[in-house]
Order: sequence, then structure tokens, then C-alpha cells
Amino acid sequence: MKTLRIIAYAFATFFIATIVGILIALWVYRDIPAEELEAKYASPESRFMNVDGVRIHYRDEGEGPGVLLLHANFGNLIGWDPWVEALKDSYRVVRMDFTSHGLTGPDPTDDYTLERTLALTEKFIDAVGFDRFSIGGTSIGGTIAIRYTAKHPERI
Repeated sequence: MKTLRIIAYAFATFFIATIVGILIALWVYRDIPAEELEAKYASPESRFMNVDGVRIHYRDEGEGPGVLLLHANFGNLIGWDPWVEALKDSYRVVRMDFTSHGLTGPDPTDDYTLERTLALTEKFIDAVGFDRFSIGGTSIGGTIAIRYTAKHPERI
């Protein structure tokens, strides 16, 4: 019986310590205000555009034929930096952060489906003035690139 009490006490202590640890972690690692993140991570090339209620972070560099680069899930537009350096002398390279990635804020509709992401990307493409362009993506960006190309082959 004494052993059972010791085990129960140890379990209760562990459980309480875990809960306290989680609460401390949630307090310490709480959300950072968007303004603070922008001040820290936006570059001189960073631009922001409102598309269908979403404040989208993007970069538009270089001149020439258009290229749109779409990042992976859990990534952001800086993942394309080496490509931009290689392409921007000959191409206009545009890249955007998807909703809730990088410096792009959340979607006020709370719709994070592929259909909504594609719709926002279509509106973004129109807003930056691309008529015919090349498109590339990786992971979710690749999926959006393929779906966009299938829907608008005349623009690619």
C-alpha cells in the first residue's frame, strides 16, 4: 500500500510539474506582435499588399520576363533567396508569403484550404500585373503552381 502511495504521489508531482511547465512555455513563447516581426525581418525589398482582406508580404526584384516563386509549407519567401540572386539580373522575380507564413498575416476568413490559397494567388498575380510568366514552387507552392497552370495555361 505504501508503494502505491509513493507511485501516486510521484505521478501527481510529475503531472503538476508538466502542467506548470506548459503554462510557463505558453507565457514565454507567446505571439510576437506583427509590427515587431516586420521591424526585425522585413528587408528593403519587402512589400505588402492587401489581397481579399489578407495583408500579403512579397518581394518584387529584377526586370525582364516574369517569374513567380511559391514557397513550401512551413517555409517563407526567403527560401528562394539563392534563386532570386541567380535570376534577378535577367528576370522580374516575384515571390510571396502564403497566409500565416513569413510576414503575411492570417486569413480573416479562417479558410486555409488549397482552393482559398489558389484564389488568393490568382488575385495576387493579377495585382502585380503578370500577364504571361513562368511559375515555380515547392511543396504546397508546387501544388498551387500546378493548379494555377492547369486553370490558366494561356498565362504560363
